[in-house]
Amino acid sequence: MKRKMVFCFFLTILCFLISVSNADNAADGRTMLEEILRSYSADEAVLSNQLQVLHSNVNFRESPGGNVLGRLQGGDLLECIEEEQYKGELWYHARSELFGEGYVIGTYAKPVWNNQLYWPLSEPEDVISVTDNMVLFASWMGNYQMDHGLSVIDADGMLSIAPMTIRGNMSLIPDDMKIQLANKLFEFGLICENVDYDHLRDDSLSSEQKKSIASSVLWKHYGTDNIWDIITKQSLFLFIHVNDLHSSGMQLSERGRMLSNALLQKITEGWL
Repeated sequence: MKRKMVFCFFLTILCFLISVSNADNAADGRTMLEEILRSYSADEAVLSNQLQVLHSNVNFRESPGGNVLGRLQGGDLLECIEEEQYKGELWYHARSELFGEGYVIGTYAKPVWNNQLYWPLSEPEDVISVTDNMVLFASWMGNYQMDHGLSVIDADGMLSIAPMTIRGNMSLIPDDMKIQLANKLFEFGLICENVDYDHLRDDSLSSEQKKSIASSVLWKHYGTDNIWDIITKQSLFLFIHVNDLHSSGMQLSERGRMLSNALLQKITEGWL
């Protein structure tokens, strides 16, 4: 009997410690999230104009899937020219000092935003960690979807895609959403700066001209310009597309999971 009581006592202590640990993780995530949002809120972003290679011995090709021009090494910096879709994969058209112009697949390179370099990686999983610019983009995307009826809070208090009955009403999608989304992809460093970004901010262009440019940007980045396809094909964690995770997998680092939980709570807390 005494052994059973001692066992129950230790089990109770263990459950308490686990619950405290989970609470601490959530608190740490909220603290980190607040710091990220605060640190960039007053500053204008430095757009991406370079890629950094995230693995060693990465093929640099003359065209997407084409002949190999040479091998890139982890940490190499490339001048980013444009994006391209090929067989469902994101490719970067880039310029290397060693090999000239060529293409690198998006799972092995990442735009450098606000001059923040990724190499050397502290751990292999850092390649697919949620980075600060992804947190900013996800925060904007989550709130934008909520504000315009594109997402709803489900019965479990989770942010989810709006039901089919709402999705069928295309009038709920803002007329300029493609323009807004394309701009944010540039501003939060998920796409390297190029002439399209300048055109999207050119006041002399009409709304229709900008929508056409934005559609082209979304096609190159996501493989579609359909807003519903883009939203519903995002990661379940942070509205981040698999292309932007720069990995064929969907796992997040512990930091990423902590931030995703904090971000989801921040987005939903004002709507419950």
